[in-house]
Amino acid sequence: MYKTVRQKVKLKATPKTVYALLADAQKHGAFTGGPVELANEVGGKLSAFGGAITGINVELAPHKRIVQMWRAKDWPKGHYSTATFELAPADGGTALTFTETGVPESKFDDINKGWREHYWDKLKIFLAK
Repeated sequence: MYKTVRQKVKLKATPKTVYALLADAQKHGAFTGGPVELANEVGGKLSAFGGAITGINVELAPHKRIVQMWRAKDWPKGHYSTATFELAPADGGTALTFTETGVPESKFDDINKGWREHYWDKLKIFLAK
């Protein structure tokens, strides 16, 4: 059985800046604090957190949307979720709407919490520097 993560966060940066932090390997690694491999092209592969997460870019709409297929090492063999980052201008920054469909039910709580701790909280701290 699979579940969907739905989260919204407001970031104090332009959609252009937020998109770059999510789509550029060097910038992504700077805010997450770990090595990231990320080809900035549709069909390009990604790897984060020492290979614990791998995936593929499905859609890249600069400054607006990123859609990626993700999988964790401990997920069922061959199973990917779909992670969608929607960016929209908001007062003084960006409204980010995040949806990840196809998360294994047994991993849902960890994944839901992980996005907040490893992405949104770290992005907020990074942007406050």
